[in-house]
Amino acid sequence: MDLHTALLLLHATAGTLGLLLGPVAALTAAERRDATWLISAYQVAVTVVCASALGLVALAPAAFWWLIPFAFGTQAAIVVARRTTDPSRRVRLLGGSYVALVTALLVVSWSNPLAWILPTLLGVGLVESAAARAPRRHHHVH
Repeated sequence: MDLHTALLLLHATAGTLGLLLGPVAALTAAERRDATWLISAYQVAVTVVCASALGLVALAPAAFWWLIPFAFGTQAAIVVARRTTDPSRRVRLLGGSYVALVTALLVVSWSNPLAWILPTLLGVGLVESAAARAPRRHHHVH
């Protein structure tokens, strides 16, 4: 197996896992505060997707250069989501990372300009709905 095939296989496997875990992690984060292990599993999947995407870019920069901002933006959203104490912000960040994953999948799979637009149009409403259900932070007065 050559390097390109290995990276592509790793990328597709981690991407599938991320696409399966993303909604579960975001919805669980919206419903409960103890979604840490799910968010961690989603972050691992997305980290592998992003790293393998950068490897694919290195092998064919002209074809895949546009994956670079997707990779860094998606990873940054998850890192910030893990660190925030605001549940609705966490849901929005996880949802945004998921919209990026879906957008990348559609763009490489479907040569239609709508692939760039539809995930955002559909995702914003779903993410905001989940964020509205997120538990509110409690402010303690000392």
